Amino acid sequence: MNKVFLLIAITMLTFVNVNGQEVLNKGDKMMNLGLGLASKYGMVPSINFSGEVGVIPTGDIGIVAFGGEAEYKLSTWDSYNYLYTDNGISHSIAIGGRGVWHLHVFNNPKYDLYAGTSVGFKMITNYNNSVEWNPNDGFYTKRNNYSGFYQTIFVGGRIMTSDTFGFFGEIADGYHSISYLKIGMTFKM
Repeated sequence: MNKVFLLIAITMLTFVNVNGQEVLNKGDKMMNLGLGLASKYGMVPSINFSGEVGVIPTGDIGIVAFGGEAEYKLSTWDSYNYLYTDNGISHSIAIGGRGVWHLHVFNNPKYDLYAGTSVGFKMITNYNNSVEWNPNDGFYTKRNNYSGFYQTIFVGGRIMTSDTFGFFGEIADGYHSISYLKIGMTFKM
């Protein structure tokens, strides 16, 4: 009886080991919650959320995952000159979808390396309290808003500290991104 139990236990551990060699496999769901540290919109970190599901296995190379992302950033500015004062607050919001290719290069359930692209809608609302001098108009206040589509390319990685929790980091192309560098926690569902 003990030999049969031992044989079943070894078979199950081998099966679990073979199927659990990577962080993300087909049908797995991953969620990221983090901070955006580098941005062209000020020094205050952004808050970002992203999630994806493993969908298309690409053999020994990896798996393609699809999901979504959302990011919010609050920025403030304050500057003075003898001809104008400028201060205000800006809200940046981005919501979109993402496609990610996870590369199975480590053959280890703790490390994940990936690259991807995201497409979505970005809206920046500026509440300026600026007052500028123009010889024709005198003092005036300017306000501006921006909205439009964005597209980013990014690379990233994860380190899992347990089966369901770890840390992630991403570097984005920067021109269209709210944040160039994102770090935070990752969760496997």
